Amino acid sequence: MFGLRSVAGFLFAGSLSVLAQEFEPSLSHTATFAEQGVNGTFNLTISEGSMSYSFRLLVDQAAFSSCDLKEEGLTYHIHSVWLHEDKLSGTFEECGAPKTAGHWDPTFACGSSSSQLKMADGSVNPECISYNKETANTPASVAAEYTCGFGGVCEVGDLSGKQGILYANGDEGVFEGSYTDALPEGVSVQTASEEFLADLQVPDQPAWASMVFHCAPTNARLFCAFFSH
Repeated sequence: MFGLRSVAGFLFAGSLSVLAQEFEPSLSHTATFAEQGVNGTFNLTISEGSMSYSFRLLVDQAAFSSCDLKEEGLTYHIHSVWLHEDKLSGTFEECGAPKTAGHWDPTFACGSSSSQLKMADGSVNPECISYNKETANTPASVAAEYTCGFGGVCEVGDLSGKQGILYANGDEGVFEGSYTDALPEGVSVQTASEEFLADLQVPDQPAWASMVFHCAPTNARLFCAFFSH
């Protein structure tokens, strides 16, 4: 059986020459959740100037008893990698940082969960927009300047930071929505395509490889899925 990254590498390799010549007007991907306690899809389309997404998930409260889905709700973010080779969705520890990393953040907004916040040695990334070269801020102090939802600059992948917490629709455990976000300057179909092809950590994947849902008050990762092309 081919591993996920092996299959992805085979599929994406055939697209390299086409994408190098002409970028598509949009990129469309779907994350499919098929786990005990959660089923549904999250559809993402990156177009010039905007990023649209729609989703409908059926979530069983009993499977996620540590979080009150109706009262506490969920936060949700696009994460940077998917390091499972044998599955397309997961729950709990399968969604942890070793498997999905942090938030997709191509503009270096650098909240506390950004994949861009820290360098390999644990120091703050000097590309972060709130980094102060004179004071050599720590990652914690830079992340403290993150102001998504208050008129500040949001990580592109911090969807709930821009749209708010999700709450179950009635008693059925249905989470659904449809939104369009403006893409910040410097992020386009072309740059997203380049990230898709050239992410240095996982060459077969984009730098926006997975979708992760968290329990809102605790930030605990509950369920996640890979964005398939």
